Amino acid sequence: MAAKVCTKFATSSSSVLFNPNYGNGYSFEKQNDRNRFSLGQAMKMNRSKFANMQIVNRERNTLEIVNQRGFKREFLEHFSVVSADDGSACGSAMGSKNTVFISDAKTEESFAPHLQVALNAGFRAVQSTPLISSRGSVIGVISTHFNLPNTFTKKELETFESFCCRAADIIEAFILN
Repeated sequence: MAAKVCTKFATSSSSVLFNPNYGNGYSFEKQNDRNRFSLGQAMKMNRSKFANMQIVNRERNTLEIVNQRGFKREFLEHFSVVSADDGSACGSAMGSKNTVFISDAKTEESFAPHLQVALNAGFRAVQSTPLISSRGSVIGVISTHFNLPNTFTKKELETFESFCCRAADIIEAFILN
């Protein structure tokens, strides 16, 4: 399946990652505030209990958590760095460039290596949506987690993917500056 590319808010090209020594009056703290705000909005939109944002580490081809809400140490350590082939929803979303749903972690075979951590954290369902910029670059992934099995309607999915597209462009603009 082809990746969904945001067609609004186009930005210029670069593969530079977060750098606290960037210019143009921005600050790393301001970007962290934007990430926290985006994560809060994602939770509100999806009515989720927990959420996390991960950014792509291009050197390692992995995702690394940069922001989270509601999780304790075990979850954060287990998912601190994930890859496209580790069975996690977020890693799969990065690899496929599409939203990945695990509507019930107890019944999803590919999620088995992560099941106990999920149950200990208090969630049964997760959706992970890649942050794909207008240029088509995968910037990261936003995942929202639910304490009960859950799915999205087509409209909810479209709305959230559009939100993630805008978030990707904002993050990418920070990276490019």
